[in-house]
Amino acid sequence: MELIHFDAAHGEQLLEHLPDDDPRRDPRYIGIMSEYESAWSLIDGDDLIFSCGIYPIWDGVGEGWFLPSDLTEEYKFATVRSVNNVFDFVCEKFGITRVQATTDCEIPRDRKFLEVVGFEVESKLRQYGANGHDFWMMTRFYKWAGR
Repeated sequence: MELIHFDAAHGEQLLEHLPDDDPRRDPRYIGIMSEYESAWSLIDGDDLIFSCGIYPIWDGVGEGWFLPSDLTEEYKFATVRSVNNVFDFVCEKFGITRVQATTDCEIPRDRKFLEVVGFEVESKLRQYGANGHDFWMMTRFYKWAGR
């Protein structure tokens, strides 16, 4: 297994695994993710396991994202370890102290995954999703020297 820099082609491939009403299916989403050097993909040979990253919102704050494949569950331990490694690396490199992520309240599996990688529920965003669903705002904080 290997972590490699995210490529927009990875995102396009992973979008196929998302439900039709998932807001991440918006092609602009992949464009935003591929603009920053803070995104990575886990591969095993020719298999793409997932992509994740953080894009900066403003100084010290970033938005975390994660795109799974149909293999993510099979590689769950490597996925958790790799997501934590990517987030730790990106936050330290870019001086990010707050990472936030949103997830659909109707998909408890996604909330559980964020909790496993260190996020906590901060608030409920009513009718936040493009699909009209409520979303959880989840956050994870980092403390770096000099901040």
